[in-house]
This record gives sequence, C-alpha cells and structure tokens, in this order.
Amino acid sequence: ASITEAGSPDNLIVLHDAATTETYSNMTLDQFDTLKFLPGIKHDSDGQPYASPELPVQVLLESMQGGRDNIVIRGVLPVAQKVHDKLHIVEGRMFNPSVREVMVGKGLHGRYKNCSVGSTLHFGRGDWKVVGLFDAGGSSFESEVWADIHDVQADSQRGAYYAIARLKLQPGADDQTLIRRIADDPRINLQAEPESQYYKD
Repeated sequence: ASITEAGSPDNLIVLHDAATTETYSNMTLDQFDTLKFLPGIKHDSDGQPYASPELPVQVLLESMQGGRDNIVIRGVLPVAQKVHDKLHIVEGRMFNPSVREVMVGKGLHGRYKNCSVGSTLHFGRGDWKVVGLFDAGGSSFESEVWADIHDVQADSQRGAYYAIARLKLQPGADDQTLIRRIADDPRINLQAEPESQYYKD
C-alpha cells in the first residue's frame, strides 16, 4: 500500500528505455535539459518547469535492533518539493546544497539510528547532518533519506548523470502525447509512464 500511494496522478516518471526500476536507470544532463522544456509540463510563476531530476542509490543503515538494512538515499533538487506534492517537512528544514545535509523520512525515525534532527548519519563515504524530518502521505518515500543531488553524485561517484526525472503535468495536458514525444525525440529517447502506474506495477 505504501508503494502504491507513492504515485501522483498528474506526475510522469521518466527512465532509461532499458531500465526496469529507477535504481537501474540513468540519463544525461543534456537529455534532462531537453526533456524539462517539452510542452505539457507545469511551470511556476517564474516560468521554471516542475521537472525533478533524481538519483536514488542504496546504502546500509544500522537499525535500532543492531542489524543493517538497505535504505534508499534520494538525491534531489529543491524543485522536488513541488513535484512531490505529498511531501511535507514536519520538523526542521530542507537541506542546503553541497554541505552534506539530509532530510529523513518519518518512517525511518525511531527504527534506525541517528535519524533524529540534529543527529549525524554515516553512510557512503562520509557523515551527513540530519536537518529535517518529512512526511509523504504514508507513501514509501517516508522510508528514504533525501539529500542534495550533487552531493549524492559525488559520494556515489556517478559523475554528471541523473537516474530518473519526474514531471508534473499542467492541468488538461495529454500525458500520452508527452510520453510519445519523450520516446520519439532523438535528443531524449527515454521511456515515460504515469507515476501511479509505475508504482502499481
């Protein structure tokens, strides 16, 4: 149920055409820069598209019972808060870029060590300061840690690549037209599907 609830009906998720999940996907910065200006994507009052590049990677976190579990660290930019409209910060604040700060989903709080605001998490190649705790409407995002995408790129040595993009559609947009455009445009050549369908699958 928490996975199914992760999808928003007006979001598309865009992945590499050979990827079966977002953690096995990749896209270049050029692909994303072309993608985010396609017609049908919602824009804010400053004309910036609601297009969220993301880089989820798996790391091990220590549970309160002493075991170690795989947890998703999701690298995002501030625009992710607009695209993930179920997400709300319930304590603390959004992380600052390039200083190894993180927000922790409330599903991890109390289950894994050092997940409280003000604590320091250790994963990957260093320490990360917990500055926020977020709710995501009961979805699986609440079992993730979110950080600046550039920090995650550097820590995971992924280089100048993203994994996926999420796009919020403007009201009345034809999602199937945009999905075909994303697949057929030779500058992009990626696969897209409604976010709710992706999580249902």
